Amino acid sequence: MRLFSQPWMAWLVGAFQGTALDIAGTGHERTLILQMFVYISLLFTLLTIPFLHLLERELERRDITIRLGGAEP
Repeated sequence: MRLFSQPWMAWLVGAFQGTALDIAGTGHERTLILQMFVYISLLFTLLTIPFLHLLERELERRDITIRLGGAEP
């Protein structure tokens, strides 16, 4: 949070405010920063999806089976 609170990052918070992504529609700086963190988290979560598909294909190619939580074969 300190990063986005720095004076040299104020432009980014200001640019985010009033956009379609600013769902809360508030001028409160901490709320804006929290929303930005939510979108950053969403971005990195979405970036993992292709990696998981590649991992699944590679495990199938090598005939590796992973069983979690006591699942029966």
